[in-house]
Amino acid sequence: ELPLKPLPEFSIEGDIEEYPVKILSNSCYRYAGLLYDGLQNVPSPYTIRKQLHLCGVRPINAMVDITNYIMLCLGQPTHGFDSTHVKGGIVVRDANAGEKLTLLDGQELNLTSSDLLICDSERAMALAGIMGGGEDSILPGTTSMLLEIATFNPISIRRSANLHKVHTDSSLRNEKGLDTQRVDSAMGVADDIIKKLFPESRLIAFGDAKTHETKQEKVICSIDWINTRLGRKLTFEEINSSLTPLGFVARQDGDSVIVDVPSFRSTGDVSLPDDILEEIARMIGYENFEYKAPKVTLNSAVNNLHYQLERAVCEYLAAGCGMQEIFTYPWMEKQYMEAVGVGEEECLKLASPPSPETACLRNTLIPGMIKAVSENLRYRAEFKLFEMAQVFSHGEYYPSEKSECLPLQQLNLCGAFVGEDIPSLIRLCKGALEALPRICMAEEYEFTQVSKPLWADKNAWANIVFNGDTIGCMGLLSVKTEKLADIKHSSCMVFEINIDSLVPLASRSNSFVPVPVYPQVEQDFSIILDENVSWEQLESTIKPLVNKVAFIEEYRGKQVPEGKKSVLVRVWFGSDTSTLSSDDISANMKKIIKQVENKLGGSIRDEE
Repeated sequence: ELPLKPLPEFSIEGDIEEYPVKILSNSCYRYAGLLYDGLQNVPSPYTIRKQLHLCGVRPINAMVDITNYIMLCLGQPTHGFDSTHVKGGIVVRDANAGEKLTLLDGQELNLTSSDLLICDSERAMALAGIMGGGEDSILPGTTSMLLEIATFNPISIRRSANLHKVHTDSSLRNEKGLDTQRVDSAMGVADDIIKKLFPESRLIAFGDAKTHETKQEKVICSIDWINTRLGRKLTFEEINSSLTPLGFVARQDGDSVIVDVPSFRSTGDVSLPDDILEEIARMIGYENFEYKAPKVTLNSAVNNLHYQLERAVCEYLAAGCGMQEIFTYPWMEKQYMEAVGVGEEECLKLASPPSPETACLRNTLIPGMIKAVSENLRYRAEFKLFEMAQVFSHGEYYPSEKSECLPLQQLNLCGAFVGEDIPSLIRLCKGALEALPRICMAEEYEFTQVSKPLWADKNAWANIVFNGDTIGCMGLLSVKTEKLADIKHSSCMVFEINIDSLVPLASRSNSFVPVPVYPQVEQDFSIILDENVSWEQLESTIKPLVNKVAFIEEYRGKQVPEGKKSVLVRVWFGSDTSTLSSDDISANMKKIIKQVENKLGGSIRDEE
């Protein structure tokens, strides 16, 4: 609860010259230049050197150490120039394309027009906000220093640092955005330290220019809103006592709190009521909030059949078909769009694409799949790939509320079988798709030819149809498609299917049946039935009387009357208490045959 320690204030004593400072770029928000004379190039006091060393900064000399000390104390980077090397004052401007600059570390930069420079009237002296030049910074014989304290556009600094791969303690702080008012604090601290270390020094000139001033944020919060989210009741006095030590100024307006955010927190750090809430909770201490266990109601598990189907399909293709799962970007490259015949007008376009070639969101997985095929053919000639992912199309979709609008999405499955043996590829692809519904417990679909995909060979393609709707396709890549996709020396069989259109079968209710303790009896018998009696009717008639029943064969011939058929049936039955005797077996068989005769009008066929 201690108040913030006040910082020394900067003040000008007597009449001093105005140091010329010109800002010719909007990327510099404020630039202050302080010209000191009567300095000495001597080591810093032990206390400053120790503190710098503990922060991982190498002490150099008193003038350089002062600039690093201020940066670590206030977060405000500063830089010192040997004033004898600065001609005609400071000019902050954008670099000219192709302009050269040698930095303190000896690296020579080839500048672009997006770089920001600190210059004098003749040449560039520093890369603004990042690093000083090698010729104009503090030198062994420096006795007069021009101290730079400035703030810049963080985007400009980040762009230059990334472009030239020069990341320094100064650039890391400037990239995050600094308030222009911090320059005043830095000037006060710098002036105080210089006067203490160099009592004979004098501030002989001062210049300050700005193009922008950081606006202090104002946040309004309801006290009830704060109390509801914190889970405890606070008064305005308690809220104010939490915020004041952090530099915030709070005042009450009815049930609301109006908070003036300090400038050093107004650079994007604190701007919302939630930010104020976080500061209050942090000051109270999270450990001081009473723990309240959430109310949890455990209901029966949800059997999500569609999710189980998706998982089963991936497991089947990976484990059962030996395919490798891949993950591609949600956009398509123009080369592969052209290869499969997808037009840009059919696709949604990204507002900020990674590149002009990848501006379209995928409405099919096939372009990404054939790109993966083309790239993997550099390493092997035969492989199998699959991907299950969302595709996007024109339209509106609201997953939760009206304010959350997304494009239409559907889950597609795409696969590729790559090799040199075309008949084998076709059989593998069609076989994998034919077995998928049965193994993954989905309703069956069928293969037919409705509309040939643009990318498929005219002699090897099929559509996948479910309930009369086309939900997918399969085909061998045509020669034209292979050429456009740069696929060489191997053929490729591709399929795509809309997983959302598949209907999972109802969940089975499995039950436990113990292994019989006593031997089961296996008996075969032939029974003559009318032609119109189905196996389903016969099975349902016999099944209640036995443990298992199986169809063996069906016969029609001269030994069977016209309009009749002979069905050979095998049954298994037994007892849970003892081994069946021959009399028991005969009795059971008579019961089975009598049931068939009574219900279906059948009769035992005599073997001749």
